[in-house]
Order: sequence, then C-alpha cells, then structure tokens
Amino acid sequence: MIYDHLDRLDNYRGLGARFAAAIDWLTVTDLPSLTYYPPKQVRERAVSIVGQEEVFAMLSTYPPTAHDQIVWESHRIYADIQVIVAGAEQMGIASLHHNPPIKQDYFAAIDAAFYHLPGPDAPAPHTAFLPFMPRTFAIFLPQDIHAPNLALPGHDDPIRKIVVKVAL
Repeated sequence: MIYDHLDRLDNYRGLGARFAAAIDWLTVTDLPSLTYYPPKQVRERAVSIVGQEEVFAMLSTYPPTAHDQIVWESHRIYADIQVIVAGAEQMGIASLHHNPPIKQDYFAAIDAAFYHLPGPDAPAPHTAFLPFMPRTFAIFLPQDIHAPNLALPGHDDPIRKIVVKVAL
C-alpha cells in the first residue's frame, strides 16, 4: 500500500505503463470540475483511460460510512488508486499476510473478496486507520485489504472520490 499526496504522484510512474497512464490522467485533469455520481452509478459511468478495461476511473460522491458499517475488501485483477477530491474520510488497511477471516470468497464479477475485521473503534492487531483529506491518495495492490469510505471524526461533509482501477 502507498499513502501519499497528489503533489508526489509522479514518484510512482515506475510501477508500470498502466500506472503511468493513470498518473498522467490524474495530473492533467481538473479533478474538482468532474461530475461525481452516487455509488450505484459509478461503474456504468466510468471514464476509460486506457482501453475499456485496462485503466478506468470511477467518480463517486457519498456520505461518510458509519464505523459499524465497515466493509473490508481486496482485489486480484485491479490495483486501486483512491484519491480524495473533496470531503474527508478514513480508510482501514490490513494485509492478506495475516490471514484475516473471510466473510465472502473472491467474487470475480466485481473483483473483490471480503473479510471480517473490526472497525476503528476497536481495531484488531495488524490493522490501521489513516485519515484521507483532499488531494491525498492510496494505491492498493492485491495483498492490501482496505476499508474505504469511513467517517472521519469531525468531518461530516459528503465525500467526492476518484478510484482509478489499473489492470495488473
């Protein structure tokens, strides 16, 4: 997992050509001026960056999720570059290395597996929760379990986020 600020996004071009294409798009696009959609509409309105399925961006807006509604997930086919454009949230992180209990096995149609791990109010060993403010981003690879969209205490505004999916 990589956690950083958009000012340093160029440092990650070495991850490969598809990541470089995603970085190009993120650095030349006026992110705040884009249209953001409710979660149920983001996949069908995704912006293609390379091909139809190689690199694409999903632009979403949503209220922060209560801690008791936490969803831990990982992906196999795509890496995520998650960028906060407006609002603030916290994201949980964990590693597959620690063999967390599986809630739902890998489901190929949505490229996700889900896990039983607690939220930030009672974190488990080998988990962490990081604040994400505007212009911060994370890159999640297949070994990275993450729990996005969580309410960050003191920040109640709706979140606008871009998730760029990069085929591995």
